[in-house]
Amino acid sequence: MKYIILIAALIGFYPPQTSYPDAFKILEKVDQNMVSKNRVTTSKMVINGRRKSRTVVSKTYSEGDNRSFTEYLAPEREEGTKMLKLDDRLWIYSPSTDRTVQLSGHMLRQSVMGSDLSYEDMMEDRELSDMYDAKVTGEATIDGRKTWILELNAKVADVSYTKRKMWIDQARYVPLKEELFAKSGQLLKKVSLSDIQKVDGRWYPKKMNYKEHLYCFLKAYLNDQINDDEEKLLPSGSKAISIERFLEFLKTNEGLNKTFFSAFEKIENKKFGLHEAKLMGSRIKVVGENKKLLDDFILDNYFSSKCVID
Repeated sequence: MKYIILIAALIGFYPPQTSYPDAFKILEKVDQNMVSKNRVTTSKMVINGRRKSRTVVSKTYSEGDNRSFTEYLAPEREEGTKMLKLDDRLWIYSPSTDRTVQLSGHMLRQSVMGSDLSYEDMMEDRELSDMYDAKVTGEATIDGRKTWILELNAKVADVSYTKRKMWIDQARYVPLKEELFAKSGQLLKKVSLSDIQKVDGRWYPKKMNYKEHLYCFLKAYLNDQINDDEEKLLPSGSKAISIERFLEFLKTNEGLNKTFFSAFEKIENKKFGLHEAKLMGSRIKVVGENKKLLDDFILDNYFSSKCVID
């Protein structure tokens, strides 16, 4: 009898396990809202600059997750620009030059119209459940809405981000917030989604805000080093450095890693904007042996990599 009482006492002190719903089922419900077979979308992209903001209006026709056509309607300087997506390839027609350019591979990581949105972001139309494994890691409240926190890890190779963290509205099954990570585990972008409305029976966010301060911070440094008038490492205008490789390189040197990320953390803590992040990145100064290590990295990666800074 004493033995049974002891077991009961131990069970009473064991912390209760939180029970979460199946993560994959949550992801499937998100896909049902966010992904459709065919759609026509008119969108406005507001790009906030240092001195002023500009609005780019476009109309997109999509068929499945492999084919889409976009035409820019405004402002006047962008009007008539067209984009055609077929699978993982993208063609861009510019009326000002009457030329068509094809983008593929790492070129798709370039900024769309100077925004924090990349062509790769814009082209990602596949269902999340096809690309990622998921698990529920907790709960949180965003703007009064209860959310499940999901951690997503890629199960296929051809994804823009190998890891994602999402906050999913528990009632409407749409993401309200998202964090996108590099292979190294470094946070690359933050996305906030709002103005959730029901469209043809689906809940859908009408507003999406992308921020990629870290990338811009590192791009500014690399651009400054590559194109420095006094000491040009590479031909002026060269932009063939992979940010992913740069992040991995920084992790191998404790001093360099601390130099860059302590500076970036100060920017984040002060909530500086995109242009302040770029400015701070270009002002980072590295000297001595660390400077030689960085110079060697830039030279080696320029000649071996087809990746781009922006």
